[in-house]
Amino acid sequence: MSTTTITKTFVGYFRNCWLPTVILLFFGTSSAWSDNWHQAAGPNHNFVVQGSAPSFFSVSTNKNILWRTALPNTGQGTVILSGKHAFVLSHAPVKQDTQTGSLCVGQAFDAITGELRWQRDIPGVREIDLSSLFSDNTAASPATDGKHICFVNVGGSIQTFDFDGKQVWSYAWTPFGRHHSRQHEPLIFDDHLVVVQTPHQDLPLNLLDKGKARSLDANPRYWTHLQSFNVKTGKRQWVAEAGTSIHSTSLFGHLANGQAAILTGRGGGHNPLEKPYGLSLVNADNGKSIWNKA
Repeated sequence: MSTTTITKTFVGYFRNCWLPTVILLFFGTSSAWSDNWHQAAGPNHNFVVQGSAPSFFSVSTNKNILWRTALPNTGQGTVILSGKHAFVLSHAPVKQDTQTGSLCVGQAFDAITGELRWQRDIPGVREIDLSSLFSDNTAASPATDGKHICFVNVGGSIQTFDFDGKQVWSYAWTPFGRHHSRQHEPLIFDDHLVVVQTPHQDLPLNLLDKGKARSLDANPRYWTHLQSFNVKTGKRQWVAEAGTSIHSTSLFGHLANGQAAILTGRGGGHNPLEKPYGLSLVNADNGKSIWNKA
């Protein structure tokens, strides 16, 4: 088969083919799969790899489906691969009719057999629509450095484990309730885990309410920013100078001089808080702005 450049939407494969309680891995004759799709943006940080795309698969006839397994509930993130490990975040099971929830479940599977190795609760403080049209607490995909797996419940916590399921560190915060759509995916490079959230852990719980939060729109204290945590220890390494609207999808890359950088933005629909609307290029080593463009 010829080698082509494919937009490796590992996100797309699973979101387009996602069934509420089923995870699917498509292998068969494809050579496009990476053993290490360690974050939503993939190994090259741009959703792109070199390879041959699967030419055909069928769920109903089990064609080119390696395995399938039931999940406890729906989820909106990407399945993450690291060697023989597959990780995914789902909403926790519900035992009665409900439209909202805050608890998520992080799961680790054997990527070859589909066997569930372990699962852990990933708590949050903000209840939000389950399977929301505007994204929900499962919107952030897991991310791994090959030794640690980080699950982010955008309703208020990061939980990091080793590959045996032992917790290494955790971080909790109260989200600012002005918006609930989160498009930024966690980024991992070197020892950095980069997420976007308010930099304060001590916001009062009443600010989870959209109406109460709206009255504080003009206060920069409640802006969301890119933040870096040490993957191994959980220590926060920096908070970006520039704000990042939660609807933005920030992208990681390197400048011509080798400097690691993150392109992020502010603006768009629903009147996001962070100003001025525009773009910022952030030094990925320290969070300082290389440039800002309004």
